[in-house]
Amino acid sequence: MADQSSSTTRRPGARPVAIFPTPDTAVIIRMPAVELMALAQLAKRLDFGTCERFSCRHTTYADRTEADVMWSAVHLFQAQLAQAGFAPR
Repeated sequence: MADQSSSTTRRPGARPVAIFPTPDTAVIIRMPAVELMALAQLAKRLDFGTCERFSCRHTTYADRTEADVMWSAVHLFQAQLAQAGFAPR
């Protein structure tokens, strides 16, 4: 299997993180509905700039910046919360 983290376009000094195709991982979250709604509100208010501030600028995941992968994860999390009935306006 070829190393998916290698690329000529990677930023100098970037630390690649090996990403291998894996099935989705299920995470069960048990908490009161009010905490879930508050968590959904937090996820709604996160923006790409926040992900950039909290990411490591030298880490990449399969040639994607850590901030980009974080932002994608936020959107996936929001969609799962919405599917469970926690979709703030």
